[in-house]
Amino acid sequence: MSRLIVPVLLLLLAVGTPVASAEAERGLDYNLVRLDAEAVAEVPNDQMRVLLAVEHDSRDAGALPALVNTDMRWALDIAKKHPKVRAQTGEYNTQPEYASTRIVGWRAIQQLQLEGEDFGEVTALVTELQQKLQVRSMEFMPTRETRKRVENELTTEALKA
Repeated sequence: MSRLIVPVLLLLLAVGTPVASAEAERGLDYNLVRLDAEAVAEVPNDQMRVLLAVEHDSRDAGALPALVNTDMRWALDIAKKHPKVRAQTGEYNTQPEYASTRIVGWRAIQQLQLEGEDFGEVTALVTELQQKLQVRSMEFMPTRETRKRVENELTTEALKA
């Protein structure tokens, strides 16, 4: 669960705006009324995000893209069988491997991000993909829709207060 706090600050001016703002600048705020309210709620984490990666090593840097692309294509084909899970490829990185000061090989890594609200479906897909990919991170968060809905509810609650 995530905590969401929505503060609402309302300024009501009893006198015309130019006069009130000039007095506020001088520190005279007797014509200014300040209201402050806050609403807090626990927000359910209804979305799961998992970052996986495929990784290959080779002495030949030119051979790496084909190896990585083959495994990523395999992963994306499996992900298509899980329509409740959104899959998106991410960062691709190639880096040298050294022995002393000499390059002896290359490593290539490509990321795959999965997102979904059906935790069971995301978990099943991750389990299947772990045949060739490694889990790098997993996090839970509110969906954008849930966050917006709770923000609107809390704003209304704070305004009533």
